[in-house]
Amino acid sequence: MKDKWLLMICPDLKGEPTVEPVIDEITIKMDYILSRAEKRPPHGGSMHDWGSHCWKGWHETRCGKRSVSNDWRIPTFPDTWTNSLADYYIKHYRPFVPREELDKIEKIYKELRRYEDNPKLYEKLVYDNYCSGGAEED
Repeated sequence: MKDKWLLMICPDLKGEPTVEPVIDEITIKMDYILSRAEKRPPHGGSMHDWGSHCWKGWHETRCGKRSVSNDWRIPTFPDTWTNSLADYYIKHYRPFVPREELDKIEKIYKELRRYEDNPKLYEKLVYDNYCSGGAEED
């Protein structure tokens, strides 16, 4: 995937959050992606020499929801990152999430399922990512 960021956006600057969360197929897919994402190690730590994607602060939406200070790596796209607010954006700021971001969720979800439905392929992916620190961009 060419774009290295998933939902690294500020939809709260475009409007107010919904009172009730949007729970649908996209929400379920985003939850699935986040459940498999790997938190970036803290400063000074080294997990596969990923570099520094842990910050000394956090992002806070206008409505008061805070992110954690780590970015999260997507395992099937090891050079692609998201954050802890991704799920919140999908649930509460859906009208302000660009179509391109929703398309990325679909692509990443399909790829994760493809690997997880084939344990040998998934095992190779995990091994290759561990040994190389990431895969080549497609």
